[in-house]
Amino acid sequence: MKKVLLLIMSVIMLTACSSDDDGAGVKNNAPSTQVFVMGQEVKANAAAPVSVLATYAPAYYFIRVDNRIPNMGACKPNYYWPRTVRGGSVFAEGNKGTVNTTYPYWKFFGQDGITKYVYDTTGKAVQATLGDVPSYASLMSANQDWSLDVDEIDTKDLHIIWYVSKFESGVWHVDGVLTFKSVDNITDVPGINKDNKFEDSAETPSLPNDGKGNIEVDIHQQEHNTWQEIKTTVHVRDLVDNVVVEIPLEYENIAESDDFAIRTYDVELESRIYINGTEYALDSTNPVKVTIEHRADKAVFTIVCKDAKYLAALRKEFEDGVTVEIHTYPKNLTPEVVWGKLKNSTVKVSPASYEHLIFKGATSALFTELVL
Repeated sequence: MKKVLLLIMSVIMLTACSSDDDGAGVKNNAPSTQVFVMGQEVKANAAAPVSVLATYAPAYYFIRVDNRIPNMGACKPNYYWPRTVRGGSVFAEGNKGTVNTTYPYWKFFGQDGITKYVYDTTGKAVQATLGDVPSYASLMSANQDWSLDVDEIDTKDLHIIWYVSKFESGVWHVDGVLTFKSVDNITDVPGINKDNKFEDSAETPSLPNDGKGNIEVDIHQQEHNTWQEIKTTVHVRDLVDNVVVEIPLEYENIAESDDFAIRTYDVELESRIYINGTEYALDSTNPVKVTIEHRADKAVFTIVCKDAKYLAALRKEFEDGVTVEIHTYPKNLTPEVVWGKLKNSTVKVSPASYEHLIFKGATSALFTELVL
């Protein structure tokens, strides 16, 4: 099912912040190698969260109660608390909180006045929608139906599974279930079943056999006044074991804020993610891995994307695959010498039998080569 989402990927622009030149085109205080995946900067051995500026709106929180809890009396699992004396919903300060309105809610065109929702019987998907959440004590301070003796309930070993956020009749609601901490799915509570009007199945597309799949690599010498940069872009549009880029730039000639011989950059995602408004189930939570080696005689970049479902989702939504950018900063050498080395760069794809590699050699914004 399609969701309402504008997937926001923050593309971080690189800025030249130094005006000093040492005569060899070296940027003072040069940064470490930078890696971007799908436009988002990834730190070494760290997650790559999507940068979204969230906005929040008031929401009213309600709970159902597991009647196995001691001193529940005749409390029914289909009652929503806090309640009025006649069993209606209470909208008061005690059960008021907020929800994230920029989350990619599913659209709903059914009955009940619900137009947007996120539903998950484990509560995990709903967590990302929650803003300020009222405590159990605050919730029940708004209760007007005293058939439930709130003071008799010991909540020490209990928790609330918030299983749905929804925009209903012009008001945001969040519903949960008060149950034992050992319970991790509301359907394990007697009398509470999955609500089938909420669909929660993610799409699992397969890679298209449309002839458009390939691995495309671009290695480009950027033009700057007082410092040097090599931008390596790898587009992975086919499922392969790995892509290896080798640039014959020596360890001692690569500028780093802290020297390193090898680093790994992992993109960490949930097993279910939203892409361009549709929810997809992935094969893994680490669909992309980039390894950078600074060897004595060359820099080696290894890109791995073996998650077929992630690649298929990107192909379906954007007619493209995974895009990886690696920014490398040479030092000690003139641009002419760097360009001479760059022209000897190589790209290999595993398996070696793969036939759809597109690499036409390195290019430069400073120098041109005549192709005879």
